[in-house]
Amino acid sequence: MGSSWHFYERAQKEVYRKLRARQRPEAVVGAGWGFLDHFFIFLFSLGFFARVDFRLKRVKRVMVPTLLMILTYEVKQLMGISSMNQLEEHLFRDTALLKIIGFTARQIQEGFCRRGKGKRWGPMHRDTLADFLSRFSAKEVDFILEEAVRVLVKHKLVRGKTYILDATDLPTTKRYWGCGVKKVVKKVRSKEGKEVEVVEYVYGYKLLVLMEARHKLVVAARMVKINEHEKSFTKRLVREAQERTGGAVKVLLVDRGFIDGVLLWWLWKKMKIGFVIPARSNMEVSQDLRGFRSEKADGQRVFWEETKEVRVLGVRGLLSYDQFGEEEHKRKRGRKDFRANPINGIMVVRWAGKEYEEKGDVRAESA
Repeated sequence: MGSSWHFYERAQKEVYRKLRARQRPEAVVGAGWGFLDHFFIFLFSLGFFARVDFRLKRVKRVMVPTLLMILTYEVKQLMGISSMNQLEEHLFRDTALLKIIGFTARQIQEGFCRRGKGKRWGPMHRDTLADFLSRFSAKEVDFILEEAVRVLVKHKLVRGKTYILDATDLPTTKRYWGCGVKKVVKKVRSKEGKEVEVVEYVYGYKLLVLMEARHKLVVAARMVKINEHEKSFTKRLVREAQERTGGAVKVLLVDRGFIDGVLLWWLWKKMKIGFVIPARSNMEVSQDLRGFRSEKADGQRVFWEETKEVRVLGVRGLLSYDQFGEEEHKRKRGRKDFRANPINGIMVVRWAGKEYEEKGDVRAESA
């Protein structure tokens, strides 16, 4: 009698051989899912499932419950399945795992309806999940994130005071619905060896996230067109994060794309949130800070800190960032009675043992 057991082995040598030969494996996914039952028990104990079990407004006919769809997609991501085309091979054939998600034996065997019979393997066709996800509105996606954050905060699982505000471009083709387009000028070498400028148009979206720094827990996010400026959405993201976490955000590590004097002033004075943001090399405050590189620490305005790997210069009360202030303050620039608001600056002159001889990595921070 043949065995019904399926044996798996860790073919690491074969994967290594293919990678060295630059042969791309068909798929790389996690073979172990023993952590998932504990993970789902954890989510259930938090009450997460009850919070996100709702009906999408753009779905008229519901065959598969929303919660099962969400959990199926979560498991796909946790297992490292990169493509929807791999679902039937790596997820829908695993009966035990599907039962952990919440599918019944009958649903796994027969599906939810007769449509697609003979064309699917498992409880649904892979395109069913993809189509369902495309019907989420931005408001509904944000609702799931908001409820997840509230659950974690309620059980004191979001404890950090330092957060990160970051922006990432997600390039696509122009065929993607609702995408934006931005003009990018690149410098390349011509056949004659001369440096020339080439204009490219990049289509896609921009993902803005505000997350807890230590555990990378996202507490607020927004997807916008790739050509839209980050600062246009910062206030809303910060307010959402503070409201969801009960005012936990005390220090914000900000991506360079968000740099704006009025916005930084709002963070510091209105929201009482300290910030650290990389300054552009051509900014006056960067050049001002570099002028202190030869200065010794005085314990009042100039500070030096160092280890074997890192050496940092800190200067207090710089007055060379004249955009740092309210909108009315910004409009007074150039007048005789104009007074700049002080801002602190730090410059990394050694990182990972490497010295920056001429220019350091300059960052501005709240005074």
